[in-house]
Amino acid sequence: MKKLGSWQSGIPSLASKNIQKCIVNAAAKYRIYQMGWANCTNGAGRAVGYAIEAECDHKDCDAQIDRGLAYVCGGMHDGGEHGCGGYFCYYHLVIGLCPDGQLCVECAAHAAIDDRVF
Repeated sequence: MKKLGSWQSGIPSLASKNIQKCIVNAAAKYRIYQMGWANCTNGAGRAVGYAIEAECDHKDCDAQIDRGLAYVCGGMHDGGEHGCGGYFCYYHLVIGLCPDGQLCVECAAHAAIDDRVF
C-alpha cells in the first residue's frame, strides 16, 4: 500500500505550517484580511455581519437576529439605494417586492408612496 504524504492525509506538514505562518505574518504586516461578511463594520461604524448577534431594530421588537445580509434593509450593509441599512426580523421586512431584495416596513411604505421602487 502506498503511504500518503502529509498533505494528502490532511495532517499538516512542517512545510504547510511554515506557509501558514508566513501568510499570517504577511497579513499582519500588510493589513491583509480574509474576505467575508461574518464580522465587519459598516460606513456608520456599526459592527455588522452574520456572526454579530443582535435584536431587531424595529422600536417595539426584541426578536433575536444577526446583522447579516439576510436581515438588512436595502439588501446591503449600508442600505443600498432604497433602504435605511437597519437590521430587522422577518416580521418587519418586506421581501420580494423590491429590486434591492428587502426593505423594512417603513422604507417599503415610503418607496410605495414615492413610487421609486415598485
